[in-house]
Amino acid sequence: MFGPTLTHQCSRAAFLSLAAADMRGGITSFDKLAGRVTIVMNVAGPNNQTPQNINALKEVAQLYDECHQKGLEIIAFPSEQFGANRAVSTRSAPTGRGSTSCNFHMMQPVEVNGSREHPVYTFLKGHSQDIKGNFQTAFIVACQGERCTIQRYDGRPPRALKTRVEDLLSDTDEEEQVAAWTVAV
Repeated sequence: MFGPTLTHQCSRAAFLSLAAADMRGGITSFDKLAGRVTIVMNVAGPNNQTPQNINALKEVAQLYDECHQKGLEIIAFPSEQFGANRAVSTRSAPTGRGSTSCNFHMMQPVEVNGSREHPVYTFLKGHSQDIKGNFQTAFIVACQGERCTIQRYDGRPPRALKTRVEDLLSDTDEEEQVAAWTVAV
């Protein structure tokens, strides 16, 4: 197993106060992620659909399908900052989950680095290095009590996150069982 590139903590309230626009133009509030293990990652935008990027997106979808019922959420942000076409456009972005068979949260395209970086990425990255490419960085966020742990994974394919996600989901289940038992007593 591999470890995170970087780990830091934040308050649960700060993480859950984040929000982003989804592909349909609605706002996804992160407060809906309470009690869930969450992966936030940038994915290839609609103008950069190479075979490698399509395969990586399929891995993300498979991870979601296998772990969602256990408590996993995935928030994916398309980015055109990497590859030949770097213009961020919400018009050319896919409008739903049908074309890629994705059931996870697909946000509107954003910039993940630089002066126009989306606030979610500013928050998750903290003062760490820039993201090097699509599917190259994933942030796994797990909250316990009033604190959230943010683990940054660089250079790992989406399928490589499964073991860590399952470990976190198992820890979350145990905590919920202890909390339920404590309340019942």
